[in-house]
Amino acid sequence: MEPKLANIPVEGHCDPAFFAVRDALESNMAAGEEVGCAVSVVVDGETVVDLWSGYRDAARTLPWQRHTITDMKSVGKSVFALCVLRLVSQGRMELDAPVARYWPAFAQAGKERVTVRMLLGHVAGLPFSDGAPVGSLYQPGVVAAALAAQAPEWEPGTQPCYHSFTFPPLCAELVLQATGRTIHAYERDEIATPLGAEYWLGLDDAQQALCAQYIETPGTPSLEGMKRNTASPLYRAW
Repeated sequence: MEPKLANIPVEGHCDPAFFAVRDALESNMAAGEEVGCAVSVVVDGETVVDLWSGYRDAARTLPWQRHTITDMKSVGKSVFALCVLRLVSQGRMELDAPVARYWPAFAQAGKERVTVRMLLGHVAGLPFSDGAPVGSLYQPGVVAAALAAQAPEWEPGTQPCYHSFTFPPLCAELVLQATGRTIHAYERDEIATPLGAEYWLGLDDAQQALCAQYIETPGTPSLEGMKRNTASPLYRAW
């Protein structure tokens, strides 16, 4: 069991009407349920809670700060989708057009009728990336090329299935093929910068130095299940 983090201060701003949020954060830190964390609440455009506490590394040597960056995990899928939808709103892409209209190589192996809408809705039938080499998730274009060559697991559009690790590379390649720009650059220039948002799909070295370390929670059901059954669809998807 990790040691409790006694007397770890909670820093930042909290509107008195939301002191219950501060109390909950203090309670979690005192109980040792968090190494470090932050919480922000915006109501009608006003930031009423902006709090942080603890550390951003497992060794507890780097204090969490106001501008500490965190890995948002699958929350990022909504931002990947937003990039595609932004192209739709700009008239540069159609939801019911085949993905292959913008990404010709995607038409392989029976996927010529898979639409952009199907891809965004997790009904493209591509939850696995069997042809991608192990460890290639963050290598630009490698997983996308494997998915372009891969046949759907079932008739696209007929069955929903969470595309846990294939959704980001599918969206990223679609944006790249349609615009000639990486999804990281597109999100930065078309969404984050105009909104003044500090959200990035990929970090440079300076940003990486500010990023909190990812610490796996012991006993996570999905991770433990994969370790016990390497023949499961979940293991295959991850």
